Amino acid sequence: MQTAAEAWLVYRLTGSALWLGVIGFASQFPVFLVAPIGGIVADRNNRHKVVIWTQVFSMIFDSALAVLTLAHVVTKWHVLILAILMGIVSAFDIPARQSFLVDMVGKEDLMNAIALNSSMFNGARIIGPSIAAILIAKVAKDGALPSTCELPGRSRRFVYDARNQAYGSGQICIAAHSPYRGV
Repeated sequence: MQTAAEAWLVYRLTGSALWLGVIGFASQFPVFLVAPIGGIVADRNNRHKVVIWTQVFSMIFDSALAVLTLAHVVTKWHVLILAILMGIVSAFDIPARQSFLVDMVGKEDLMNAIALNSSMFNGARIIGPSIAAILIAKVAKDGALPSTCELPGRSRRFVYDARNQAYGSGQICIAAHSPYRGV
């Protein structure tokens, strides 16, 4: 949903399909470049702490986008910079989260955990944009997207993302210290 919300915001700000591609590229290219470094960091440091810190930074960046949008000062450059920063965070989050899975479940249940993690990840990639499309269609009036004066309605999406990042960080802390870990 974050990707769809960013795309919608950028399109409303610019009206340009080119900028949709630029934002998509800006959020994914850092993962391609920095993920090997993220893997090294995950291997050499406490994976639990790396995942927590990536969630904290995600929450900060989502909050920044929400505040900028609510304040009616967001520009395409803000979204671009935040997309790049979120891509860098993802480059550290993805390898740390995948290797943290081994630490949480142990080697006996690793195959089942990988299958479940993969199905949840891919399910979210399908369901998230679908929900976002339904919400956008519901908010849109007569097939037209709201004008830029209605940005606060869209900024709720970024506030929701920031809150979810905080919730996810708490869940990771609880799961890592669960007495059922590896059972």
